[in-house]
Amino acid sequence: CNQVDDELRSEQRQEANLLQQMQDLERRVEETRTRLLKAKDARRGTNLENLALRRDRSHCEEELAFLQQLAEEEGLGLQSALQTNEMLRSAHHDVEVQIEGFEVQRRKLATQVNEERELVREGERKNAQLRSLLEQLHRDHVRYTAARREAMQQQLTRQEMQRLGRPQALAQGRVVDPPAGRSHGLFTGDALATSYTIGRALAQ
Repeated sequence: CNQVDDELRSEQRQEANLLQQMQDLERRVEETRTRLLKAKDARRGTNLENLALRRDRSHCEEELAFLQQLAEEEGLGLQSALQTNEMLRSAHHDVEVQIEGFEVQRRKLATQVNEERELVREGERKNAQLRSLLEQLHRDHVRYTAARREAMQQQLTRQEMQRLGRPQALAQGRVVDPPAGRSHGLFTGDALATSYTIGRALAQ
């Protein structure tokens, strides 16, 4: 009877052990299932994060490509601007050289104009002198003509007096005494001086 009780207790212990093992296994299975669910959730979140990261990476790559293209375009634009600036600098230098040449020509032309104006003034001055001298010569010529005509008249009067005799000429009223201070030469002194002055003025 004792042996049967021992076997029964032994079986009860084994059964309790099996029950405890089953409970432990169920607990482990539940824990494993929980970890699995958490792992699935974490994997799902990781996948979502990876998807978001892939999207962000794609967006960043597109943005980077756009920025690189923009940088290349800006570099080309900057190079073109530098070339244009160099061309403008060269053109500005050429314009400055041309302006300097124009300024030299302007000064030369201004000097020539001043010289021509001086020549014109000198010509006008000489023309005025010549007009004055010609007027003087004309007056001298008028006096010379009058004096010559008077001298010829006196010469004719003397010849007639010599032919007829002075008393008869006085009786007829043909004798005219020459006025004092008159020159009977071909040119008066004033006319000769005026002609000499005109000759010197023309020779200058």
